[in-house]
Amino acid sequence: MDEYGSHNPSYYKNSNSKSKNFTFWSSTEDIRLITGIHKFGLNNFKAVSSYVGSGRTRSQCTQRWNRSLCPLINKSQWSQEEDSLLISSVQQFGDHSWTKVSNVLVGRTDVQCRYRYQLISKKFPRDLGIQPDEFMMKMIQNHEQKSSPVEFQSKVEYNNIVMDSLNDSSSYPDLLGMQYSGFIGTLHLLDLIKTNSMDPSSLFILS
Repeated sequence: MDEYGSHNPSYYKNSNSKSKNFTFWSSTEDIRLITGIHKFGLNNFKAVSSYVGSGRTRSQCTQRWNRSLCPLINKSQWSQEEDSLLISSVQQFGDHSWTKVSNVLVGRTDVQCRYRYQLISKKFPRDLGIQPDEFMMKMIQNHEQKSSPVEFQSKVEYNNIVMDSLNDSSSYPDLLGMQYSGFIGTLHLLDLIKTNSMDPSSLFILS
């Protein structure tokens, strides 16, 4: 995770383990996850998780996609407008409702929002020599004066955008900003699978 909160986790808790060990996602699993979503869609993560295999749960696959692999995730530097909107959203929903907060900040994940809020509320104000509460109020006032509410797509529209992106690799440079290495190659692979009408599972054999 960088200073801007661009969270790209490659591991999650293994729900089959009684310990708190974390299992890293391999590149093969990532490709299977993307291919599974291409095959089954965004509303059937149970089938996607079965397709991924290697003991991955529906929850793990959902989190991996939503927090790391989805091409609509904004991994660029946070803007002042986003910071203002983030702070006002936390004021509205509280600092334990990050899913609701992230729904307001289109393209930012719940983890990104939580990390960014912690950064600007604890680190930046003190570095600037002002109190956190004073800093927050100034940011909120700035947002109210300069920003209008952000309109975001419905779940159906969002799903359609993602699936259209999976079907058209040319859209990824704009959506991703070329920030996720290997993703473009994955999409070309998906196009190859579709062109040849092959079973994707035959291309990925997990050891």
